[in-house]
Amino acid sequence: MTLTFGAPGPAFTPEPAPTMVNDTPGWYRGDLHLHTVHSDGSYTPEEIVAGADAAGLDYFVSTEHNTPTANSIWGRHARPDLLIVGGEEATTRGGHYNAVGLDPGHWIDWRYRPEDNKLPRFLNEIHGDRGIAVLNHPFCPFKGCDWRFPYEVMDGIEVWNGPWDPSDEAAVAKWDELLRAETFLPAVGASDAHRSPNVIGLPQTVVRAQGLNQGKIIKGVAGGHSYIVESSGQTLQLTAQSGSKRAGIGGRLVGGGSVVVRLRVQGAPGTVAALHTGDGLTAVEPIETNDATVTWTTTAAATRFVRAEVRSPDSTMVGLTNPIFLVP
Repeated sequence: MTLTFGAPGPAFTPEPAPTMVNDTPGWYRGDLHLHTVHSDGSYTPEEIVAGADAAGLDYFVSTEHNTPTANSIWGRHARPDLLIVGGEEATTRGGHYNAVGLDPGHWIDWRYRPEDNKLPRFLNEIHGDRGIAVLNHPFCPFKGCDWRFPYEVMDGIEVWNGPWDPSDEAAVAKWDELLRAETFLPAVGASDAHRSPNVIGLPQTVVRAQGLNQGKIIKGVAGGHSYIVESSGQTLQLTAQSGSKRAGIGGRLVGGGSVVVRLRVQGAPGTVAALHTGDGLTAVEPIETNDATVTWTTTAAATRFVRAEVRSPDSTMVGLTNPIFLVP
């Protein structure tokens, strides 16, 4: 065997994406779980950007399996109105999680199991980059995909992965169980798109952030100031009000007395809205028009939190909010 080397090519120059688009407060739509040819996907970076545009996204997170290489090339594909956040999907044998907000070139090791007690080390590394760790698809039926590490050490949980299926139903049930046991992990949804026909932005996490930049998007996700919807066609607004005090998704409403909970649903006629509290499913209302508001009344003494779901008649999820916390 003979190896013949050609002339050396140009040296690789890292081109990470800018971490800042704007400092304007608002609600921003994104996909926190995507793959390309840099790991086991077939989508090219150009196709991911085109798909994000078609889905009406403001941001997405690059999460290749066990490699940070894509984080060093997104600058070639950056646009002035799209935030691309660096990340990695650590694909361990005890479950997968996304490191969101990694510095370019930072690799998170994946070669450990729950019994090795190594996860805290890598969570600390992620937090050192001012990032967060979100556990993925905890009830995925494939070998090594289901979550077997502790839940409470994570910064968030992916409860909706791609088109709605029974594993997502189980994830929401587990998230709700933790929430009622006073362990709050902010819920996110993401496409986990690898190749066609996987739809980028199905579902998408809509985050209230003080700007479209990496730090503020991560802060919004970590604070639970977000909801999940099937597409850019749906918008949810959940508020809780007691007298002059008012709180939104991920917020805290402090004070006793009656609490009026309002859910505005846009883009989902023919669905059903449900209010969930510490007692479980509490109330159900039909959504009959393209822009509808439903109202419920409770008290902080009756429940620690309120959250909402919107489902189609066959129980497929259309939208899901993180909770508002009620403090007597």
